[in-house]
Amino acid sequence: MRYAAVIFDLDGTLLDTESLVFQASRRVVAKMGLPFDEPFFHSMVGKDDATCARMVQTRYPGVDHDAMYRHWMDERHRMYAAGIDLRPTAAALLAALAPLGLPLAIATSSLRESAAVKLRVTGLGAQFGAVVCAEDVARKKPAPDPFLLAAERLGVAPADCLAFEDSLPGAASAIAAGMTVVHVPDVVRDIAPDAHFVADTILDGARAAGLPV
Repeated sequence: MRYAAVIFDLDGTLLDTESLVFQASRRVVAKMGLPFDEPFFHSMVGKDDATCARMVQTRYPGVDHDAMYRHWMDERHRMYAAGIDLRPTAAALLAALAPLGLPLAIATSSLRESAAVKLRVTGLGAQFGAVVCAEDVARKKPAPDPFLLAAERLGVAPADCLAFEDSLPGAASAIAAGMTVVHVPDVVRDIAPDAHFVADTILDGARAAGLPV
C-alpha cells in the first residue's frame, strides 16, 4: 500500500466542532456586549488556544478577558454535554480503515484535556495509536512539529503518511512535514493551495488519495 499510516486533525476534520465553537463564540461576545467579528473568528480556525487568546486580547482590548474565558468554558461544557457529532463520512472512513491495519494518529491544536474529552464523548479514542496535542510541541501549526511527532510516535516516516486537515494552518503543517495532504474545508472554505487533494468529504478525499476504502 502507498501509505504506512494515516494522521488526522481532530476539530473540523473528524469532529463537527468548528461550527459549534463558532456558535459559542457568537454567544460569548454577545454576553460581553461586544460586536461579533465573523472574519476575525474565522481567522482563528486551526490555531492553538494560546494563539487564539492573544488574538482575542488584541481584537478586544480593555475587556475583562478572564470573564470572557469563563463564559467560553461554560459554553464549551454545554456543547460537550449535548454531544459531539462526527463530520460527514468520518465514521464510514474510520470503519473502512480498520481492516486495512494502518496505524492511525491524531495531530490536534487542542489542549490534551479538551482532546481527551472529545475522544471520550465520541468513543473514538481507542482507534488511535498516538494523540499529539498542543502541549506536546513547542511550535504549533502551521509549523510541521505536530505531524512530525505523530509520525514519530507511530514509528513511520512522515513521507509515508497520509494526513487529513480542514484548516489552512493545519494543511500547511502537514505539507511542511512532508506528508501527502487531503484538505477537506469546513467552516472556512478557502482552499490550501499546496494540498495534494481537496474534497468535500473526508471519505471522498481518502478515495482520491488512493486509499482502498
